[in-house]
Amino acid sequence: MIAEAKNAFPNSTPVASTKAFIHPANQAELIQHLDQVTLPRKGKLSKERQAVERTEEFVKARHAHSAVESAINALEYMV
Repeated sequence: MIAEAKNAFPNSTPVASTKAFIHPANQAELIQHLDQVTLPRKGKLSKERQAVERTEEFVKARHAHSAVESAINALEYMV
């Protein structure tokens, strides 16, 4: 799916997802294809992971993900 999206939208690089999608295999696969991968972790975070999830790029991607989810929800109610 990521390869198809990159072909269709070559200038779009950040990818954000919900916590349910995070899995070491998913993250390893995405890192090979993308410059930035925004997958928040579940549960208590280590100090290292907290630092990663508080970076400006990570936060912006998470906010963008929320905006997309909101738009999808709005579209579902329009139909």
